[in-house]
Amino acid sequence: MGATERCDSRAGGRTRRGAAWHGGDQKLWSAPNRGLHLSKTVQRVALVAFLGAALAGCGALPSDGPLSATIVSDQGRADTTGYEIIDIDSVALQALGNFSRKSLERTFGNTSPAPRQTVRIGDTLGVAIWEASSGGLFSGVSSGTGSRAENLPTQIVDATGHIMMPFVGRIHVAGLTPAAVAKLAEQKLQGKAIEPQVLVTIQNSVGSAATISGDVTGSARVPLSPKGDRLMEVIALGGGVKSPPHETFIRVTRGSRTSTVSLATVLDRPAENIYIHPGDLIHVYRQAQTFTALGALTKPGEVPIDRENFTLAQALGMTGGLNDRLADTGGVFLFRYEQPSVVRNIRPQSPLLEGGRAIPVIYRLSFATPAAYFLAKSFVVNSQDLVYVANAPSVEFMKFLDVVRAATSSVAVSRQVYVQMSQ
Repeated sequence: MGATERCDSRAGGRTRRGAAWHGGDQKLWSAPNRGLHLSKTVQRVALVAFLGAALAGCGALPSDGPLSATIVSDQGRADTTGYEIIDIDSVALQALGNFSRKSLERTFGNTSPAPRQTVRIGDTLGVAIWEASSGGLFSGVSSGTGSRAENLPTQIVDATGHIMMPFVGRIHVAGLTPAAVAKLAEQKLQGKAIEPQVLVTIQNSVGSAATISGDVTGSARVPLSPKGDRLMEVIALGGGVKSPPHETFIRVTRGSRTSTVSLATVLDRPAENIYIHPGDLIHVYRQAQTFTALGALTKPGEVPIDRENFTLAQALGMTGGLNDRLADTGGVFLFRYEQPSVVRNIRPQSPLLEGGRAIPVIYRLSFATPAAYFLAKSFVVNSQDLVYVANAPSVEFMKFLDVVRAATSSVAVSRQVYVQMSQ
């Protein structure tokens, strides 16, 4: 192809030879000596249009999550879920340290039950009666001193709190001590037996027992001794615990009150090892403790919490730390639904306190200063927390540059294709 090459194009039904086609005032094609090419004007327009589209779509660039600036700017927007951003500092740590978490001691107290053992409905009683001499109502085995003894069949306290005794009839015993029941029986036998003496014992106490259940221990009804039994003693009698303390939870129910703490809490704070009262329900269960790590971390994912008082420093360590090629050191966040009492101590004017429900809180920590590492060692991570590390702004800029390179490469390829077509 040379200077005499013909470039035919049809416009309005006419054929033009050796000339370029015009659309308005814009020249789209040129026919230089070396063949058919896109004009430089069209190339520039295409490049500008492509870059404009890329700029407009910057928000659609691939990303692990929002930038730090986005998290801060979206706080309080009407079209987003309201949340509080709280910097992790000494004030926040003190508020979290003062937060009163669930406690068995505060809920039930730590007083032992009454030391006197009383008869309850469902108990099985043993009754033995002695007479001063033979020839009386109860002609049992001689005691060797001339007195006669008789062991009555075991008596179960019925639903009304009564038992049956020969020559006495029905007597109400529920709520009395065994000694009081014996004295009552002696009084009713006066004039019928020869100087009667009665001994009453509780052979099986259903009412003076606690019930323990759960998938960690065996299920059992544990009789309580008159001296008083503490929580850990009852759990041991029920079969003990086989799961890690930080994953084991104990729920105690007494009447209409219920409270749950971890086994690790009971072991760390002896006051939580409360006395168990008759009728208490103890449920022991295992619940895995995990947190979620997302963003510019070396190993994001769901991570188990393997100890009590698991800190943010330990959490970041288990995820491999911040990714030094991506992470924004000033953009380490922890997402949590926090108790209102904690938020009230830090942000007493927060509008989110009005509902009385758990409040969405984003705790923020900047690792740009050495002091942040000490704060991270004191901040405790809870189960179901979400740790997120934002990308550095420069990472997003590099992604944009990749789009620009792709755009310029596309224009160059298009130009080369048209050059080849014109040859």
